[in-house]
Amino acid sequence: MLLAAIWGASFLFNRIAAPTLGPVLTAELRTVIAGIALLAWFAVTGFDPQWRRWWRQYLVMGILTSALPFLCWAYAALSLTAGLMSVLNATSPMWGALLSAVGSYLSTSNAGFDVRDYGFAKLGELVRAQDYVEVKEVSLGSGLTQVQVRLKPRSARSR
Repeated sequence: MLLAAIWGASFLFNRIAAPTLGPVLTAELRTVIAGIALLAWFAVTGFDPQWRRWWRQYLVMGILTSALPFLCWAYAALSLTAGLMSVLNATSPMWGALLSAVGSYLSTSNAGFDVRDYGFAKLGELVRAQDYVEVKEVSLGSGLTQVQVRLKPRSARSR
């Protein structure tokens, strides 16, 4: 019950705080509060997170799995009710299951797919060779890059 109350209260917190403090500060506060709770849990359980060894990975995962989603929810709170946001968030497992099923289908229905059959050593090279997509690489630091792919506008595609 306590976990459900905390989870539900986060949407109410967003709905009240985001219009007052702004979405960025609201997301920052949620991230700081979560970080403090995590540090307290580490202290209580005696867990050693090995910060010096893994800080880059923790930073990337923290941004991708907490800071950015919190920021998106804070912007959504400017125009959506807390109840609607909680219902939308509750659909996350369904979307995860659906995307998992699609990925499983693609890998089993065409198990023989190999980019080398098309003259490319890597999947990224094959994607970059397509004239209907734009590919952008963003450095995440520590030698990590994120590849962003989007469809080109029809007018920009070669015919």
